[in-house]
Amino acid sequence: MLCVGTHDCDAPASRVSEPAVSTDSLELHTLTSEQKDFNRRLLKKRIKVENVIREIKTFSIMSGTCRNR
Repeated sequence: MLCVGTHDCDAPASRVSEPAVSTDSLELHTLTSEQKDFNRRLLKKRIKVENVIREIKTFSIMSGTCRNR
């Protein structure tokens, strides 16, 4: 059953009318030095992993057969 703009469908009313994230309860705060250090270490590892994935994809493209299509 397709529910478009009506509340007659099986979905709960809260899922239909409420936004996914309430911005009223979000509080902006600054990160501690430990959190910043953790983020830096995590990002350095992530960059290395993403570069390896890029190299694997490049190698698989280069090793493939050209079909001239």
